[in-house]
Amino acid sequence: MRVIRTRRVYAGRRPGVEAPLGFGAGTGDAPARMATARIVCLGQPAAGDDGVGPAVARRLRQAGPPPGVEVIDARDASELWDLVQHAGPVVIVDALLGEPSGRVVALTPEALSEAALTPLSSHGLSAGQALALARRLAPGTVSPRVLVVGVTIAAPRRYEARLSPEVAAAVGPAAEAALAAALAGGEDR
Repeated sequence: MRVIRTRRVYAGRRPGVEAPLGFGAGTGDAPARMATARIVCLGQPAAGDDGVGPAVARRLRQAGPPPGVEVIDARDASELWDLVQHAGPVVIVDALLGEPSGRVVALTPEALSEAALTPLSSHGLSAGQALALARRLAPGTVSPRVLVVGVTIAAPRRYEARLSPEVAAAVGPAAEAALAAALAGGEDR
């Protein structure tokens, strides 16, 4: 495990598992020259269902991300500025205000802005807004392959450290969707 600023980063490498073609194939723990896939899990664990992103990050860490996949636990969308400036695919996992609670959706950032779902933000900047800002201010550095895997939630409750049963049940499917998208190169499958 390595730490970058306030984010926890987990790059997976399981003994005896070969790296997929183009994703970190090589020897030892030295990163390959190919870009890794990045899964960025957003959320505040102390805000009830808004903690779904960190819960997905925990699930991915417990399973051990495959070689070439980096899992990052970020507390706020403002951290996306640095995280989307990446050559490889980026999958953003976030809570989305919508009904019914616990539905897992995979959308492009553009489709997210058109959907009837609202990315959650506790600091006034949503994941979609942060991505749009990064693309505007640093064109050419933001990954061209970004996908949002969202879990629909009701309005979050502050100082609630538990997920609702519906959202807790969606953690596994959201982790699977994020990992599948990362391995597919950020494409919705």
